Amino acid sequence: SFKVAVTKGRTYVQLENVDRTRKTALNYSVRTDFVIYTDPFEDNDKQYKAFTLPERSQTIRGTFHETGDLDWFALNLEHSGTIRLRLSTDTGRIDPMLLFQKEGEKSMTIDQAGDGGIEVTSQMEVLPGQYYIRVSNVKDYAGPITGEYTLEIEYNPKLIDPNEPNDKSYQATFAAMNAGYEGVFHKNDDVDWF
Repeated sequence: SFKVAVTKGRTYVQLENVDRTRKTALNYSVRTDFVIYTDPFEDNDKQYKAFTLPERSQTIRGTFHETGDLDWFALNLEHSGTIRLRLSTDTGRIDPMLLFQKEGEKSMTIDQAGDGGIEVTSQMEVLPGQYYIRVSNVKDYAGPITGEYTLEIEYNPKLIDPNEPNDKSYQATFAAMNAGYEGVFHKNDDVDWF
């Protein structure tokens, strides 16, 4: 037996006898089986093996390539802000389910839609810390699935200007030579004095 990596679309396989001089018939049998690819975030089936994602909005595509596959992701947030998660799939054979948890706190499970449905969280306030996201198929569908899921993470950090209040000249932030300073214009008429 052999495996061939395939892409979406039609794939051709040609079989031929290595002995070109043979004049008699040669019986053979072919059995094909399609197995979904292993996503690049594996091995992340346990919370302690969670794949660490960068602190930003992003879209992730993954698969359930083996029986009982769970995909754990970790987000280490350094800023307060808001987060919204959206999980969709390209097949009715996946009934997607989300779990969201701040480290050391109670988890919340999102499973409102059915087969092939879309799971969406409300916009949630988040504080700095380690957060975990688990993507899974419902327990009734534990086997490998020919299909992909898409996890969209919408993260909006609440930017804080460490120099405020410095809106007036008498509130100016002292600026040392050769030092860098970062600030935020938190409203259109904000003025920052240094």
